[in-house]
Amino acid sequence: MRSKRLRRFRRQFPVVFFLVKLILIWYLVVFSISYLTSGTAAHFYDMEEADSKVLAGYWADGWDGSSLSFIQKGNDNIKSCEPVEIAMEIKNAGDEDMINGSYFDIYYIENGNPEKHGQKLGEENIPALYSNESTEITYLAQKPGVYAFLAHQPEGHPEGQTVWSKWAIVNCPSGQAEQGEEEEIKDSAETKTDEEQNQETESNEENDIEEQEKERETTDDAGDIDGTEEEEEEEDMGEEGETS
Repeated sequence: MRSKRLRRFRRQFPVVFFLVKLILIWYLVVFSISYLTSGTAAHFYDMEEADSKVLAGYWADGWDGSSLSFIQKGNDNIKSCEPVEIAMEIKNAGDEDMINGSYFDIYYIENGNPEKHGQKLGEENIPALYSNESTEITYLAQKPGVYAFLAHQPEGHPEGQTVWSKWAIVNCPSGQAEQGEEEEIKDSAETKTDEEQNQETESNEENDIEEQEKERETTDDAGDIDGTEEEEEEEDMGEEGETS
């Protein structure tokens, strides 16, 4: 039934039927040419998950992979009127060992923020640390105030060149300060008393020497007088003998 309709259509519209066949042939040729001239590509997908973590961009030129950080979480409050040692714990939190050691600066201010307005007192060394190893860095504070350490990161560190510690606040309680002042005054008074005693002793010795010298002079004068009187008596006796 369908073949009869197709034949009837071909007879009634031969040109349309020819054009349809021509279009189909053209599409077939184009598809064949594109398929033969196109390149082949193979795609491979690896679904394995890696346990390790790669930090892209962290290996800057000259950086050894170590990273310094302070462990303290809060400021230290120290009560002392005498020189006292300040201690901070620092750690190599990086994945690699330090190739070379580093150093830290000590900053001080009597009151306020040592990071912004502090005075640099000096610097000390930090030894080379293994990965996850920590060490204690110290400084002898000579007077009350606020202290902070500024550690220098290994060369080429990508997150900055320095890291601040927490603050160490050294306070001298008023009672201890007054006691210290009283002790200083007492020591000063004792020193003055000793000096006065020494001066009195020296003065007494000088007076004794002067008195001894005066006594000697007096004795000598008395001897001279006695000798003169004896001479006068002898002269008188001689004159009486001549007269008689």
